[in-house]
Amino acid sequence: MILVRDVLKIAPETMQLAKELAKQQRDMAKKQGYPDMLVLTDFAANFYTLVFETRYDSLSHFEESMKRVMSSNDWKKAYPKLRKCVRGGQREIYSIVG
Repeated sequence: MILVRDVLKIAPETMQLAKELAKQQRDMAKKQGYPDMLVLTDFAANFYTLVFETRYDSLSHFEESMKRVMSSNDWKKAYPKLRKCVRGGQREIYSIVG
């Protein structure tokens, strides 16, 4: 099992909008069979950080899920709105050992 964290740095003036858009994307992805996703924001340190955290059975499961969601028309319409809020970020992939 793996854990994938997409860690996004958000422009301060767009953080509230980014949180709303992230929740909408989470709900949209779930309707398309995407695994449960947490949407997290910073509590202390690294201000204006938004994180999508999802568990997958394997790296191939992650790749298949990404392809399915990213090919949907709903995602193609929604993602550019969130992208306008993002200053940068990184993806972290961890193996769950216990």
